[in-house]
Amino acid sequence: MTTKDVEAQVSLPDGTQITVKGGKGSVADILTTLAGTARSRGESGADASRGGSLPASTVVGTLTGVAEKDNGNVHIIASDLKAKSAREAAQRLIYITLYARSVLLNEKKSPRKALVETLKDYNLYDGNTRRLVANDKGVVRDGKTIWLSQPAAELARKFIKEIQDPTTKGSWGISSVRRRRGGKTVRGTGASKNA
Repeated sequence: MTTKDVEAQVSLPDGTQITVKGGKGSVADILTTLAGTARSRGESGADASRGGSLPASTVVGTLTGVAEKDNGNVHIIASDLKAKSAREAAQRLIYITLYARSVLLNEKKSPRKALVETLKDYNLYDGNTRRLVANDKGVVRDGKTIWLSQPAAELARKFIKEIQDPTTKGSWGISSVRRRRGGKTVRGTGASKNA
């Protein structure tokens, strides 16, 4: 697999496990075909052996366009988190990252360091975000591990649906400029007015 290849694991209702590796488009096409085949055969989305919860193939499919598994790690690939502010974007990214790790890597508890790396990738790791992680009631912390409570996992699924909905628009983007207090940079010199 090259760095641009992705991997998806699908569990069929009869217990068969299928691993699909390849480019994003190819894997997405194969997953869509598998989902269409299951629907055309009249297989329901619920699996009685799991108490009515969605089968793993359906859960993994819900992350299409939002997160992907690559070399034992999860990458959030959504460019628009459909957030109105940096705080909301940080909360959405925290929830989505922890949910994606629990689904794609089958982790109940995720290393806090993995979450920090994802927040840094989106330029959202600062004091406000650290405070959000520390005080959010939906995030369960235990030393160096972190995971979502059940209500927070439901909220993460809601965030994922909003991200996948092309009609929903958010005003915050990765390229949004963060404002800082203090001196302003004087154009052309790189010097600060306060200096």
